[in-house]
Amino acid sequence: MTTLDLRQQWKHLYAPSAKKVALVDVPEFKFVMIDGRIEPGEAPGTSPGFGEAMGALYGAAYTLKFMSKLRKEDPIDYPVMALEGLWWVEGEALITRHGGVTSHECETTHINVAWSAGAVRLR
Repeated sequence: MTTLDLRQQWKHLYAPSAKKVALVDVPEFKFVMIDGRIEPGEAPGTSPGFGEAMGALYGAAYTLKFMSKLRKEDPIDYPVMALEGLWWVEGEALITRHGGVTSHECETTHINVAWSAGAVRLR
């Protein structure tokens, strides 16, 4: 069985230097992703839709991992990479000192979260 160390292979992307700013060239990746919106008046920790989306993403990411690992021909094992997210708000929003968005104070919070499948060829 081939084992990929994606965290080491892509270390420059996932563990950049804390001492200097660097420009990186990010190659094209395949992602499992969900694009959605948090319900008005909710935050990620209280949104039913956000919780369902996270469950679906974890389920899909680990299903793909074990399908690849357990296949009879050319099995490949790899780590499920860290959750990545793109967040933005429309309308007026209160930005806290910690950089978070209090979603009940904005019209819409968009969420786009994904896991990278790295260089794995999924058949």
